[in-house]
Amino acid sequence: MNLKAAPSGAAFFMGTVRKMQCSTNKKQYKVTFEDDSKIIVSEDIIVKYHLIKGKEFNDFDVIENEKKLEEIYKKVIRFASFGKSENQIKSYLYDLGIDDIDVIIKRLKREKYINDDALIRSLKNKNYSKLQLKEKLMYYQFDEILIDKIIDSYEETKALNK
Repeated sequence: MNLKAAPSGAAFFMGTVRKMQCSTNKKQYKVTFEDDSKIIVSEDIIVKYHLIKGKEFNDFDVIENEKKLEEIYKKVIRFASFGKSENQIKSYLYDLGIDDIDVIIKRLKREKYINDDALIRSLKNKNYSKLQLKEKLMYYQFDEILIDKIIDSYEETKALNK
């Protein structure tokens, strides 16, 4: 049995995958190694690292890091689902102490959790006055130059006719 000490003092295992069992969650798998050590991972990690029965796997720091990133990503998705701008999400990630902010932002954009253009269109369609729209855009932490450009091109006649 090979053990690799983690920085926290916990032991990580190395070895060949002996058994894989799907948990009740259906997207989580318990992977058992030949030394009877176990780790619970997501379906995505299973696919990404080709964890199949009989495969030797020795880099568990990578899996632990992936698991942490998945948890952070789930948190960020919950945050983004309330209609947040890219800058708000970047601030949130920064507050969480995340280093790879750009990687997460790209993934959120690719999976359509972030769409600043749609957010701006949505705000413009609410028929706010220019002042209200500017306040909303500032709340969503859009760039001042962009805010000025949006306000300059915004027609508030619909809002005034309410």
